[in-house]
This record gives sequence, structure tokens and C-alpha cells, in this order.
Amino acid sequence: MPKLLKILLNISILIFLSTEVIASPSDGSKLALEKFNDWNKKLSKEGLLIHKMKIDPSFTEVKNIPKSLGIDERFDGKDRFFKFATDSYGSILYLWYYPELEGEAPVVTCDVSDNSADSVSENMNDYVCSIINDEDNYNKNSINFAKVEEYKNKFSKSLNCKAKPKFYFGLTKHPRFDKWLDSIDNKYQN
Repeated sequence: MPKLLKILLNISILIFLSTEVIASPSDGSKLALEKFNDWNKKLSKEGLLIHKMKIDPSFTEVKNIPKSLGIDERFDGKDRFFKFATDSYGSILYLWYYPELEGEAPVVTCDVSDNSADSVSENMNDYVCSIINDEDNYNKNSINFAKVEEYKNKFSKSLNCKAKPKFYFGLTKHPRFDKWLDSIDNKYQN
């Protein structure tokens, strides 16, 4: 191999290896969101949901979350956020890709009306399973209420949901989102 070709090949390899990998929603997250969207549409149409959600299946990247919550704009931008839904209360749900992340991204929520934020679930699949299995989401007065168990079982099975996943705030294997936001805010106030 000619020397110039070897040099160009080595330079190409170095450029490729030094290129930062850009985080984006995984196929598993996309599949869970697709099933969540189907569940939301189907049960809303039948009047079975109390709280309908507006789903964003494109996972829109949002770059100004700290600023939208009133936190100083000197946020370094290394963390990435992908919006996937807005709930009936106006809270926005995101996948949070932070620099040290290994594996699936956690689900976090922001409510710009009261500047609150919190961690919601370890990953998209757990979040969707929690919502599907939360009895408080269903309209018990609906004439179609008998179908709820059938739909819960169908969607839970398609997502391989754990026995009884819980919707919770705070995470075990990820940083706490509210604490992360506080740390950014405090860093620039001192």
C-alpha cells in the first residue's frame, strides 16, 4: 500500500474514533413509545382514559430545558433531552441523555408552570408499563370499562412489563434530575 494512502487511512480512522457519539433514543425506546401512542389513541377513542397525553413520536430534541425552568443559560449543553409527550396537566416528558449514561435513558418530567422537575422512571419501557398499569388513568364510569383489563394485558405483554411496575419519582441507577438542575442553578448563583 502506498505511504500516502496509509497516512490518509490512519487520519480517517483517527477522525472517526475522535468523533463524539451523539446520543439519541434507542430502538427499544422508540418501540415503547409507539406502543404507548397506540394505547393512548385506542383507549382515548373508547373513552377509557381520564388523562389523555399528547405524544410526540419524533422525539424532538430540546436544548433549553434549564433555561426554560429559569436556570441560568450558562448550562454547558452536554446533557441532551428528547421530548416525547405532554400530559394532561401540562408537564413535559423527556428522555435524558447525560454524559455518564450507560444503557437506556431515564424518563424525566418538567413543569414550566411551577418550575418543577423530577425523575420519573428508569427508562421508556418502565415508564410506559407504569402508565398502562396505573388504575388511576382509567375512567371507571365508562361504558367500556370492562375492556380495560384486556387492553392492559395486551399492551403489558407486548412490552414485557414486569409483574406490577410502579410509577415513581426518583431513580436507583441514574442521577436525580431535580438535584442535577439544582446543581446547575447553584453553580452560577454563588
